[in-house]
Order: sequence, then C-alpha cells, then structure tokens
Amino acid sequence: MYTVGEYVFRANEGICRISEIGHPDFQNSKGERVYYILIPKEDTKTKIYIPTEPEPIGIRRLISKDEALKLIQNIQYISPIDIANEKKREQEYKQALRSNDPFQLAAIIKTLYTREHFRTTQGKKTTAMDKSCFQRAEKLLYSELATVLGVDEISIPDIIKAVVTGNNSFMIS
Repeated sequence: MYTVGEYVFRANEGICRISEIGHPDFQNSKGERVYYILIPKEDTKTKIYIPTEPEPIGIRRLISKDEALKLIQNIQYISPIDIANEKKREQEYKQALRSNDPFQLAAIIKTLYTREHFRTTQGKKTTAMDKSCFQRAEKLLYSELATVLGVDEISIPDIIKAVVTGNNSFMIS
C-alpha cells in the first residue's frame, strides 16, 4: 500500500506524487471504490486516478539510491533491445516504455543511441519515431535517477558517462 505524499513511478507520466487516497469527485455517492490520486511531477495540473484494489497496475515505488547507483554502474552491460522484425520496431519500443522498468528504459536509450550512430555513418537521418522514443526514455529514466540521487536531471548523462569511462569526478553523497 502506498501513502499520501509518497512519490511513485508511472510508466506514461514518470514520477508522480500521491496527493490523496479516497473517492474521486467524479464518482457518485454510492461509489465504494477507493483510488490513489496521483499528480505528475511534470504536470501538476493533471490528476491520475488509479484504483487501490486490486493491486495497482502501472505504478511502482521509485528505485532506491543504491539501485540507481547499481543501474548506472552496470549500464554498459545492459543489452540493447533486440529488434527481430523491423516492422515491429515501434511496438517493441512502446512495450519497453510501458514496462515500468528502469533497465528497459536504459536498454531503449542504448538501442537508439547505437542505431542513430549507425544511421549517421550511413548518411541517414534519425527517424522521428526513434527520436521521440529516445527522448521519452531519457526523460523518464533521468528524472527518476536525478530524484533518487538528489542531483539535477541535466547532470545525469555526465554522471553516466563518468562512471562508464571510469572517471570518478562525480561524487554522489
């Protein structure tokens, strides 16, 4: 069970704060169902209603600081997503984005970074879909990492790069 004020991660919106637990305004007075009412960190005017029962689908607790550091330390070993069928590329990306798994987000970023580099060497541009999925995965992952590590989101790529290259100039307390 989650508590009011707790931050959770929701695949589509990223980090959300549980603003209240109760019966939403739109529910008639006979409504017995109880909801988590989430406010996305990036859009505080939006409310998301998630039933508390059965076990809420699509939300999870934020990863811990130790888990975030472990993800960053192992990011170079995370395998890119294997796209067996080019026609299903977008579907594979969307499935990974909805997975609610930070390791899958890292895999998308690695996959698309590698793909962009490959396409650039062939004189091709990045596709709009690739660019959109890359930006979404970065936003979701970097936002969570920055929040749990207590750093600015802008510094996350530099922290990852420093760890991967063995440069310990970034210290996280």
